Amino acid sequence: MLTGSISAVSQKRQKRSAEDMAKQQTDWMKQELKLSKEQEKEIYRINLETSKRVKETWSKYKGNREMMQSEMKKNRIQKDKELKKALSEEQFKLYKKRIKEMRDSRTPK
Repeated sequence: MLTGSISAVSQKRQKRSAEDMAKQQTDWMKQELKLSKEQEKEIYRINLETSKRVKETWSKYKGNREMMQSEMKKNRIQKDKELKKALSEEQFKLYKKRIKEMRDSRTPK
């Protein structure tokens, strides 16, 4: 049942465009991190590039969980490097904190 749920969520994400995913992420970050207009443009670019890489990874490694996880980790590391340059130190810390909170809330206890 859990595998089916994960698969359904993954399929739903795949159907959203990279642009939609990037916009949603940027809107969230704009609100949470109080982005300037310049930051918002740069963050959208980073989120769009990352969303495109994620969609490629889903397609390329569909059915190969280990490779998908490995590539997704690489994507997160690359995104973090770029975000660290675009955000202030405080914004980046807050971003990492919020991401951890979201991941923790999705992890079964």
